[in-house]
Amino acid sequence: MKKTFLLMAAVAATCVAGAAEKPIVVFTFDDGALEHYRDVAPILEKYGFRGTFNLITDATDHNNAAGWFMSWDQVRELTKRGHAFESHTVTHPNLEELWRKGETNEIRRQVAESRDRIAQQTGVRPVLLCHPYCARTNGVDAIIREEGLVPMDWHRNNFGLGTKPGDVAKFVAERSAKGEKVIDLLVHGVNKNGGAWHPFDSPAHFEEFVKEVKDLVDKGEIRCMLYRDAVRPVKK
Repeated sequence: MKKTFLLMAAVAATCVAGAAEKPIVVFTFDDGALEHYRDVAPILEKYGFRGTFNLITDATDHNNAAGWFMSWDQVRELTKRGHAFESHTVTHPNLEELWRKGETNEIRRQVAESRDRIAQQTGVRPVLLCHPYCARTNGVDAIIREEGLVPMDWHRNNFGLGTKPGDVAKFVAERSAKGEKVIDLLVHGVNKNGGAWHPFDSPAHFEEFVKEVKDLVDKGEIRCMLYRDAVRPVKK
């Protein structure tokens, strides 16, 4: 049985690699902001897309009085609608700083507890770990892998304030020229009054960004999928 599973996984990975002649783009959204539930998900779904939302689990557990973060009920609803939730740690620390201080146990706690909390609340185990502040080292990534998660890629571009038509195509071309097959389109906020970092001016501005991705997909220039489907890690 194990041999058969590994063979099937290898075939699946080969199929993805063979089909990935065109770049794959993935929509990612950091921090678990309420506007991701309210504004982002409906716009993505309108164009047939689903997003990868990276949760700070302590923030989801203890939503502030202003209701800035999604609730677990909202997370579960989006999970049922086909979106994916990945770990952004428990409290959003700088993992590179923790590594320099020798606090490896805290790194491991941040990874493992956030992984388990998401699995407990959604019934779906995370696949990826998104580094807060994009701060990482090889040692941090080794711990992430030991805890059964895949570190997100080094290269992410935060779209939002100042994003213009053509920026997606330009970023995809730049990363593709460097040989990257999975290209991360990172977003924090989609409403300048929503509280998230570096936001789009409005949900309408964000929708223009999504429409550009849709246009590139329809032209056959790129493919778009969930991050976890793009990396397809083979489980032991």
